[in-house]
Amino acid sequence: KTPPRVVWQQPPADATEVPLDARVELRFSEPMDEQATRAAVFVTPAVGAEVRCRGPRVEVALQLVPGRTYVVTVGTDARDRRGNRLEQSHTLAFATGPRLNQGRVLGAVWRDLAPAAAAHVWAWDLAAAPVVGRDAPDYRTQSGQDGTYAFARLAAGSYRVLAFADEDRSRGPSVADRLGLPSGDLVVTEADTARAGDLLLAPPAEASVGLERLRAIDRQRLELEF
Repeated sequence: KTPPRVVWQQPPADATEVPLDARVELRFSEPMDEQATRAAVFVTPAVGAEVRCRGPRVEVALQLVPGRTYVVTVGTDARDRRGNRLEQSHTLAFATGPRLNQGRVLGAVWRDLAPAAAAHVWAWDLAAAPVVGRDAPDYRTQSGQDGTYAFARLAAGSYRVLAFADEDRSRGPSVADRLGLPSGDLVVTEADTARAGDLLLAPPAEASVGLERLRAIDRQRLELEF
């Protein structure tokens, strides 16, 4: 019944000047469900990543480039072999250069007046003019058991955040999912923590009314069928 937790990681948290051939390794307090844990590993920025899960060990092979901050997140969909999920997403940040990005975003996800656990939360850097909800996000995480989430080690800039409950298991926002958006975009700096506030997951909108047929009855009357 005890949730798993990360007890060791390599590289160390916030390490700099990490070699380009380095591998990320996480060790959990107990053996993990291989399929669920592999699917719960997110790497930012998106790079070619090969994830292997063997018992309590998770190895991530990355195609690293010089002078960049990387964030490896294990979301709360990761679980042990008895189905116990992580209580909070685990984040490991490191840099292949001499410094790490310092931007940070905090927030919470709610559903039906209660904290929403295991909701997916994505963030897009608006400098790249993304199509939010369609293009791949720049950062990914999941909310914990108390509904809270955090993005760490973001580059300074303006971001748009989207939360969704992946109810159709598509691993992306869809018309079948509950979605949550903040009231505005977030400005992230290297000095302060940006607070996204509460994101309320709203149910999908019902099908809208549509016009099916338009017919001229005579010179003065039209018939519209909805």
